[in-house]
Amino acid sequence: MILNAKRSFDDLDYKLRIGNLELNILYIHFRHSDPSWVEKNHSHTGYELHYIPQGQGTLISGGREYRITPAAFYLTGPGVYHEQKTDPSNPVSYTHLTLPTTSRV
Repeated sequence: MILNAKRSFDDLDYKLRIGNLELNILYIHFRHSDPSWVEKNHSHTGYELHYIPQGQGTLISGGREYRITPAAFYLTGPGVYHEQKTDPSNPVSYTHLTLPTTSRV
């Protein structure tokens, strides 16, 4: 069960190595949204990896709408504008990791 809370872990600067790939995780956010939640159109300078453990919603990016459902993963890249909104009858929960564009291979 997920409680109705917002949690953030800012300024982490974690380094994760997968073979020759080094990723630097800047922050992790978790949110269980209320029925009226909308994350207005925005972009970032790095990558965001999103995971949806429960609930439903909509991702809008590049003029297209994508249904967000439990167990979904999606990646938004640098400069990619995106908007998310929850389904009021089944509010979305999500976690996202932010990775800078300076990650090296």
